[in-house]
Amino acid sequence: MNITDCTRIFIILLHIICCNKVASQQIPFYTQYMFNLQNVNVAYTGAKNYLSTSLIYRTQWVGFPGSPTYQNFSISMPIQKQNAGIGIQFVNDKIGEHSMAGAAFSYAYKLKLANGKLCFGLRSGIVNYTYHWDRIKYKDSNDNLVSNVEKSKLTPTFDFGTIFYNKYFFIGLEAAQLGGSRIVKSNTSNAVQTLHCNFIVGKAIVLSEQLLLKPSMLVRYAAGGQFQADINSSILLKKTVWFGLGYRSNEGIQFLTEIYANSQIRVGYSYDYALNKLRGNQAGSHEIFLGVDFNIFKNETISPRYF
Repeated sequence: MNITDCTRIFIILLHIICCNKVASQQIPFYTQYMFNLQNVNVAYTGAKNYLSTSLIYRTQWVGFPGSPTYQNFSISMPIQKQNAGIGIQFVNDKIGEHSMAGAAFSYAYKLKLANGKLCFGLRSGIVNYTYHWDRIKYKDSNDNLVSNVEKSKLTPTFDFGTIFYNKYFFIGLEAAQLGGSRIVKSNTSNAVQTLHCNFIVGKAIVLSEQLLLKPSMLVRYAAGGQFQADINSSILLKKTVWFGLGYRSNEGIQFLTEIYANSQIRVGYSYDYALNKLRGNQAGSHEIFLGVDFNIFKNETISPRYF
């Protein structure tokens, strides 16, 4: 199986899996997805040969009332004798008077191919949706539509992903929230977890010993045919500092950087500048990334990864 065959397979899978009706974007998204692919594809769990941790904090549309804030903490490691990887992920998401907190366990199995690895991953977890109905100001003060609706709902969640990667290339597809569980316990609402898909592809191009170029793309699918794409390109200087520029469709441009403080610690920052109608009502989006790796398997070195 070569890269061309893998590309064709993933495009077909994307078409098959994503041709389902959904309602809205429910899953947090991140600008610095290329620095930890596990956040957008569960099959990447345990891809590195050491224990890897990452923390992401994102505040979106600063200055806009009720703007989203996200926190994500993940841990993953390989099970070397089983060609597998395991991981744990914690997520906290707040938008207006609604919040979501969850934890999930991930497992990925790796098939070694001649030119890379083909991996399949599953994520299973539980999410608590909280709604502060009493904080909402209603246009009609007599509106009691949500008076009997519970403030929280505990819901299971299931995701599946597959990815092919080698040192210089990756391509993958994830389908999230496969269970379609209800997220509001009410007779007046049919709100459920809707299917979301992430398609990722990227390549590292060595320009010289001190310079590497990495173009990448993330396509999200949600809500009855809603697509959004992140197109990014990053440059790695002297195997130490990444500088990147990107564009998110229907939203704006992105500036990002990541620094290898040493062989174990990475620090990243990104800023999103809106070009759509929301530009005049907010001051952009900020995202901070921290990655720490632990050489628990006593490998000789932990060399920087291109992704």
